[in-house]
Amino acid sequence: EFRRVLFRSAGDDAREWQGRFRDAVESLRGPVPPRVDPATEIVESIQDEDHTRHLLRIRVSDASTLVAYLLIPNDIADGERRPGVIVSHGHAPHGIDSVCGVRGMDEGDGERRAYALHAVRAGYVALAPAWWGWAGRDGHLDRVGSRDRCNVIQMAAGMYGLNVLDLHIQDGQAAIDALAARPEVDAGRIGCLGNSYGGRTAMWLTIFDDRIRACVSAGAMNTFRERSLKLSSCGIQYL
Repeated sequence: EFRRVLFRSAGDDAREWQGRFRDAVESLRGPVPPRVDPATEIVESIQDEDHTRHLLRIRVSDASTLVAYLLIPNDIADGERRPGVIVSHGHAPHGIDSVCGVRGMDEGDGERRAYALHAVRAGYVALAPAWWGWAGRDGHLDRVGSRDRCNVIQMAAGMYGLNVLDLHIQDGQAAIDALAARPEVDAGRIGCLGNSYGGRTAMWLTIFDDRIRACVSAGAMNTFRERSLKLSSCGIQYL
């Protein structure tokens, strides 16, 4: 079935191919809970020397309230609109706390992991959503023990006929809604970036949401065949 959507640069129209590819991948998705009216609450705000960090709670569905950090440069002028970026964390030790520089900056490669912090310091408005099971949404971890948290989450979701990556895509689109609605953001210039599982999620979000105009995906360029045969993937990588 998927051989018919292989892209061959000679003679293929990229836009037409994108439509066929998206339809094919969309057919693999499972059910997700219906979206509810969007509502974003600012829980707390922290002023740093070069940016302000807001902790957000974004209502997605009856099953999901997304926790996220919103980082806004302090030098934005009144009425100015900056490019916005969705920053997707991977298996960083502290999730969004790692990518936003809140925790772990003094741990090994903590400075390199803080790519949301680097983005806001480069002038972007950055929104970093917390994926299920990670900092801000990890209240169940006392039940996980030494098991892989992502595998346990996928197993639990599967009991209800749900797929965690599908839920993350839905959460990511709610994050784009919240970012695009900000008065500091140019909704026509939204990007997405991430590393490892964050890179994988950035790829999936870019497939399913036309509002993302640029995607920077690191540490995620491998094939389903490689992941499945080596059993080298956590349980939340696939539709």
